[in-house]
Amino acid sequence: MLDDLKKDRHSGFAAQERLKLSLYVAGLLILGGVIFIGTRPGDGPQADDETAVEAPVAGTSPREQGPVLDPAEVRRLADADAAAPERWANSALEYVLGIWRRGRVGDVTKRLDIGSMTQQAPAARGLVFEVAGKVTEVAREAWQPQPDSTGNERLWTVVLEGPGAVPVLAVKYGNRSDVGEGAPVDTKPPGVRAERIAPGQQVLVRGVYIQRRTGGFGGTTVSRPAPVLLVTDFRIVLPPEEVNEVLPDLDEVVWSEVRDRYNRESRKWDEDALYEVIQWARAQGYESLRDQINAGTMPWKAWGRERFETWKKEVAVEEDVERPVTEASRGKLFRFSGVVGEVLDFGWATVPRNHFGVDRFQKLTLLSDHYRNVALELFLPYPLTSFEGVTGDREQHLRLYGVFVKNFTYDTQFKREDGSGRRHPATVPMFVVLHGEPYPEEEAGAAMRNAMLWVAVAMVLFGLLFYVVLIRGGAKQTKRMEEHRMALRKRIRAKGQGAHLPESRDEIPPEDG
Repeated sequence: MLDDLKKDRHSGFAAQERLKLSLYVAGLLILGGVIFIGTRPGDGPQADDETAVEAPVAGTSPREQGPVLDPAEVRRLADADAAAPERWANSALEYVLGIWRRGRVGDVTKRLDIGSMTQQAPAARGLVFEVAGKVTEVAREAWQPQPDSTGNERLWTVVLEGPGAVPVLAVKYGNRSDVGEGAPVDTKPPGVRAERIAPGQQVLVRGVYIQRRTGGFGGTTVSRPAPVLLVTDFRIVLPPEEVNEVLPDLDEVVWSEVRDRYNRESRKWDEDALYEVIQWARAQGYESLRDQINAGTMPWKAWGRERFETWKKEVAVEEDVERPVTEASRGKLFRFSGVVGEVLDFGWATVPRNHFGVDRFQKLTLLSDHYRNVALELFLPYPLTSFEGVTGDREQHLRLYGVFVKNFTYDTQFKREDGSGRRHPATVPMFVVLHGEPYPEEEAGAAMRNAMLWVAVAMVLFGLLFYVVLIRGGAKQTKRMEEHRMALRKRIRAKGQGAHLPESRDEIPPEDG
């Protein structure tokens, strides 16, 4: 059709041709609108090739592969050993060690103090506990679980002070070929030299409850059966008297000490303010915070697209100027939404020792609905699955309520354009999430319908505008052709060549040149 229209450069657009062209353009617009709607959920992430980024991989994910510890099997093996109180339940110990090396020993059942641990019934054997206590003894002994063992095995027993005469025995496996023969050390991030566990330290241990034992461990003799934990991790913590008290409210957080103006400052998430908010949230309890948010007694504001754009312009300036959005937002509760990217467990190997008793939390990367697919950095005092209806699966659409802490910068997967090979950074607002829920389907549907309505309106307006321009262009072309025909008739009369005058534009010869 378009080729036919080009054959005669003097031809205008006939009514039928204009209609065909209008329908052709309208069809293209409708197809583009359908594609546009299909790639944009109502309140979903907005793509932008230049700014779309991914969060860096950090922390540790749960080990999902390999065998999983069976508590019933631990109890069966311990009973089958029929060990006297002064002997190790070797079969149960070997079984748990094998699972630990190749799979998962299970999630923590409880965090107990020494007194509670000593009262656990035999039915608790095979479960994972965390126990805090003061180290009174660290002893090493050769261990030969089977007659044909190499003799290189070692068992390290850390005696934790308990009430009365009953301590807790935190046992760690070692080998003579290991560094320090596998002596127990504080869990540290990779590349950091770990501190060795020693008497007098306050520690938190995580391990599987195996049996009860008596006997001599170094210079300590345990006369009454004490619970034995086969420990997977040790963490040196501050004594209880050195842990800061929980703040009464978020206004008391040390917001003035947060540093995030410059790139080197905003790359640091390890802030006292972060720990204070997490400590406060845990003391409040999730159910209490959820009820306050739902009842409206804990007010919140929306951190949507408009606020993102205002905040973005502010943080783009590193000079020492006022930053009203950032400073006014600290400690305030905001609502935002997005799609789950990844949930990571930050634990003893990641979270530094601090004065707030915070040694673990989860970090969620959330693909924002309102910030062009940038991944937000969110910290959770409680597991993400604590929120009703939230599975934590990738791409689940969530609506979350979080306390703004600081601006956080990380390196994305995209390289800079300067050829340096360095990664392109992204700065995002960092929140501590207090409550979350699946994004309401009815609101997502309403948002989609609203978006479709606006697209339809835009298409109609654009189509009308295009049609008006098309009609005016055709009318101008017809007028020019008529003027040319009249001028030609005058030239023919002037030359006395009245044999034939063109009656239509199809009879008009092309102009010279």
